[in-house]
Amino acid sequence: MSLLIITAKDGAQYQADPRTLANLKDLRAWIEDHAKIAAANQILLSGRGTQLREVTLATETEVFVFDRKILDHNTKPPLLPMPPHVSHPPPPTEPLIQKDHAAWIAAFKKHLQWAESVLTKGRSLAAAISTAEAQMKNIQRSVVVAADNLENHVITFQKKLHDRQEDAGNTLRIQEEVFNNWENSIGIAAQVTLHTGFVNIAQRQANNSRGSAMLADLVNVGELKKAHAVSELKAQEFINNMENVRAEVEDIVKRNASLRDDIQRASVGSSGNYQSDEPQNILEDMEAMTKRLHGDQSRVQDAHSLAQVAKWAQTHTKDVLPVLGGLLTEMSRLHQQALSQKNNVILAAHKNMIGVVQVQSSLGFLSPLFEKAQLPESESFFLLARAHRLPDVYGALLIECVRRREWSEKLMIESRRLAEELASLKSEEEKRRKKWQKQVGNMLPFTIGESRVLSLEVNLEGNDDRWPQVTRQDVEAFLEQCKHIPQMENTLKEVTQLYQDLDKPRKSTRRVKGFKAGSVHEAAMGASSYLVEDARELQEKIAFLENQDLNQKSRIRRLEDLLHRAYGRAGSGFPPSSPIPGQYSNIGPGILGSSPSMNVMNGFPPQGPPSVASRRMSTNMEQSERERNMAARILSLETELNLEKERTMQLQKDAADRVAMEQQINERIMEADHTKTDLLANLEAQQQEFVLERKELQRGLAELRQELDEAYEELHRVEELKSVEIERKSALETRVGQLEDELVRAVEEKEDWQRKYSEEVEKLRKERDEGTENIRKDYEEEKARNAKLEASLQDLKEAST
Repeated sequence: MSLLIITAKDGAQYQADPRTLANLKDLRAWIEDHAKIAAANQILLSGRGTQLREVTLATETEVFVFDRKILDHNTKPPLLPMPPHVSHPPPPTEPLIQKDHAAWIAAFKKHLQWAESVLTKGRSLAAAISTAEAQMKNIQRSVVVAADNLENHVITFQKKLHDRQEDAGNTLRIQEEVFNNWENSIGIAAQVTLHTGFVNIAQRQANNSRGSAMLADLVNVGELKKAHAVSELKAQEFINNMENVRAEVEDIVKRNASLRDDIQRASVGSSGNYQSDEPQNILEDMEAMTKRLHGDQSRVQDAHSLAQVAKWAQTHTKDVLPVLGGLLTEMSRLHQQALSQKNNVILAAHKNMIGVVQVQSSLGFLSPLFEKAQLPESESFFLLARAHRLPDVYGALLIECVRRREWSEKLMIESRRLAEELASLKSEEEKRRKKWQKQVGNMLPFTIGESRVLSLEVNLEGNDDRWPQVTRQDVEAFLEQCKHIPQMENTLKEVTQLYQDLDKPRKSTRRVKGFKAGSVHEAAMGASSYLVEDARELQEKIAFLENQDLNQKSRIRRLEDLLHRAYGRAGSGFPPSSPIPGQYSNIGPGILGSSPSMNVMNGFPPQGPPSVASRRMSTNMEQSERERNMAARILSLETELNLEKERTMQLQKDAADRVAMEQQINERIMEADHTKTDLLANLEAQQQEFVLERKELQRGLAELRQELDEAYEELHRVEELKSVEIERKSALETRVGQLEDELVRAVEEKEDWQRKYSEEVEKLRKERDEGTENIRKDYEEEKARNAKLEASLQDLKEAST
């Protein structure tokens, strides 16, 4: 996938390989080599109207390049020179009477060559028109991308203004409430009696020695009045700053909307003034005529009638060739029209880009205004707010004192209990080790040194001695006092809720790490895990006892079955030999007396023949033996049955005890389940809190990303200003260097001139001195000559006299 690079100044586009561009520095160097725009003057935007960043360079498909040098109000855009009309030589003309077939073929060939040359020029003009049209679209897209970039900044500042206005509204409402109600709160505080633990504080601050103090003694009304005046001035200044920011942002929004309308009108106007399909239609007509000439040339070679060939030639010279030349002229006109339209688009784009730059520069002044439009944290307003909430804060202070005292007492009790449990564990371990040493350790063939039992000491650190010892009765007294003071309904409601929260179970702040086997991870449940372990052990014991009870019942059923079978056999002639009194009453003496074997044993003579009697005697003896064995077996089974019944009764008793214990364990398990339910409820609440926190973090992340983009934009703007400053500085340094060179040359020329002047003056002085000397000599000579003449004249006068 190639990277399309579009230059905004002329609409040219280039294809670059993104694999060779590792960072923005390489991209700027590539653009400088191909588009001839200096890297320091490049402004790079993506197709979405955002600043091009190095982290997203690999995913970009389009890059728009703006030249910073031409984005100046005094700089003229690079316009295209208008080319002259494309001329073509006149079409060839031949005499209509040609008697040679070869001459006609040569004439038709000249027609075709002329048409092909015209078609080539037409194609080049159509390609130039298409290129100009694509470049116009690129220029318009570049302006739209720049406007989108400006729109993103404007929307960001609009959102920032909206958030700032909401915060300002909330802040001003709070301030208005404090300004209007702080005096009333002081009046209420003057009716509330301080707890004895805070009386010393009130006496020190109020500089009095009364036995009791009121809540209003904790503040200074004079300081609060001064703070009120100062806070109102700062609030009014804050309102004025916010109004300035709002007016500035609204002005920028209006300018941006007007600029978008201008861009839209320029785009519609440029697209409506030019028809992009007309050059293609002309080119198709030119290709059709040239194709016709190709066909005529192939036909003229096979033609047999010279008259028909002459008619074809006349059609070429009168209809086809002039029309083809006219189409080329029309294509040249369209080319000039396209270039003129492109120049108009460049001018409109330059004007709109100047507007974008001006609005963008106005955005640079908004950040200081936003920083200025912030209400600073004022000590004066803090004093007023503290006085306004003094009754509420005092009630919360009493609740906090009670909470801290109760927590300290609970911690001391729990620490003593824990110390006792640890000491008990240590004592049991010491006893167990001594017993083991006496029974096993002394039998060892070697001696192991006795180690100390591990121990743990529980020490409490810190104290809350500075906090007064406030009881619940004190809080109730404060609540009762609030009921009789007007306008303390809100304070009464808040403190009552805090007082009720004292009895609520404290939520564990430890986070449950997860779930195992569908339940809360028991390692994070604290003391309830011990209950669960006891419950498991008892459940296992109960299951074992129930299984054992079932086994015993099955054994009893088997013994009873054997006993019933024995009763059945005894009723058919096999009674026990020594029955237990009171048992087996169904085996009567009549049965025993009717037995032959029993008659023999009792001394009665046998009846019947001797052989039969002897056989009957042996049979009766065998039966008597079996009966005795059976009776003994029955007795043993009855004894075992009695024992099993006793064991069953004992097991039932144990089972009843176990059931009672199981009920207790179930109650403890239910309590543990309630604890788990509470934990699950806490987990669900924490989950909701986590969801809200995640949403808040995501919203914060989006804001941070937006701020990061703004920071990138600001950094880019600073870099642009820095580059402009560097260029200006380099230009100034160049100019200073030139001026220094000129100054050096001027100094040298001055020195030369001074030297020449001095030489000339010296020469003139010498000439003057020489001239003066010569004049003096001439004067002396002339004077001597005059003296001589006067002497001669005197002599002549004397001689004449």
